[in-house]
Amino acid sequence: MDPDFLNAFTQPSTLDRFLTENVIAKGEKRKLIKPTSSNNPRLEELKLFLTDWINGTLKEEHIVVKSLEEDLYDGLVLHHLLAILAKDLLSTLHLLVAIAKHFEPTLALPPNVQVETIIIEALLQFVDQHVGKLGLNVKDIESQLHNVNLALELLAEGGLLNFPVNSEDIVNGDTKAIMRVLYSLYSNYRTKEA
Repeated sequence: MDPDFLNAFTQPSTLDRFLTENVIAKGEKRKLIKPTSSNNPRLEELKLFLTDWINGTLKEEHIVVKSLEEDLYDGLVLHHLLAILAKDLLSTLHLLVAIAKHFEPTLALPPNVQVETIIIEALLQFVDQHVGKLGLNVKDIESQLHNVNLALELLAEGGLLNFPVNSEDIVNGDTKAIMRVLYSLYSNYRTKEA
């Protein structure tokens, strides 16, 4: 017999707390951190690291997390954290899937969901490398959208823009306008490499 199974019953405070609070319904399965693991220094290090990260991220919001268990319960901290992290859908989906799998392991989530991702940092590095020669620097695409006009002007002056493109269309995420710019760049650099 598994000794951890027997140890669970020698730790009445943990089991009693969950049973008396009716957290676990009859027949329900729930994963818990073993009482013997709750004193694990690596777990404490992870909790401290995550607490420090949340506090550093939410410092401007004047939110201080002292206990992950207690302070994340009402959702206010998660709300501010997700808002500050630019409402990143990919990270939000990862979080929600992990929560759903944990609390409802039999939930029939759609299998094999895959999405293509773009690493924005690589694009900013490329822009800085090539536009930096002009004394310009792009740190945040969303707050520096006025750079779209400049970029289109530079492309046109350099003979790299084969189609007329409205900067507002680029800012608004118009796929056709974005594809025109990308095609112009592609066709220009493809002929140079060949």
